[in-house]
Amino acid sequence: MVSNTTYIYSDMEVRLFFMQMFQKLVLTSTQNSQWCVGHLTDADFVAYLKRCIPALQPHGFIAIKENIATTLDDIYDPEDSSVTRTDKKFCALFEQAGLKIVKTELQKGFPASLGLFPVRMYALQPV
Repeated sequence: MVSNTTYIYSDMEVRLFFMQMFQKLVLTSTQNSQWCVGHLTDADFVAYLKRCIPALQPHGFIAIKENIATTLDDIYDPEDSSVTRTDKKFCALFEQAGLKIVKTELQKGFPASLGLFPVRMYALQPV
């Protein structure tokens, strides 16, 4: 059964939810994030990445898969309070978090006719 209840959350409530969700990380070989970090501010994203590092087993990876802005600047969407970052911005944020890119690749197979953002995957390790 689908509820007709509408939930409206403030930006602060959404931020607190994400911060609580990412606080308890388990020691693992891979930390994976897909299509969710666009809802974090740059500072919160860097803080999240820094918290992932101690949760990695030796030689572990942080995997990020996100839409990429093809403009010179990030694209902010006020409708869902998300940001689509440029590749350059992602690289700068990874560096701020003390991570290096081990491998990066563009997602293949999305029809250009749909007008979607390109999707890039990053495999990261601590410097």
